[in-house]
Amino acid sequence: MNNAFIKVSKETRMVKLISLDSYFCEQKNISFIKIDIEGYEWQAICGAKKLISTQKPILMIEVLSSKQEIFDFFYSMNYVMFSPEMNIITESKELNKNIFFLHRISHTSLLDRLGIG
Repeated sequence: MNNAFIKVSKETRMVKLISLDSYFCEQKNISFIKIDIEGYEWQAICGAKKLISTQKPILMIEVLSSKQEIFDFFYSMNYVMFSPEMNIITESKELNKNIFFLHRISHTSLLDRLGIG
């Protein structure tokens, strides 16, 4: 567990941070993760690599930064990435705002129903 400092108005507060891997270490069947943390999405993904690799949840991530790292990670994990308009993401520069991530094998039937494959 780490600490971070956040600024609330004119006041700074220390808050405790915990990775998703640590928080959900005992829990099975995590099927969906939403990440919307204003530019810190790569740090959250790094703290959830074990969970993502073992449970292969559907993710919706608001991507604002670290686009190449995020693209490379999910591509290497065999995830299909697409926009809310159902446009498949084929390169990192297309990661813009809310993106859906479905594992190509674990979510085959859903991808087929969506016409994405």
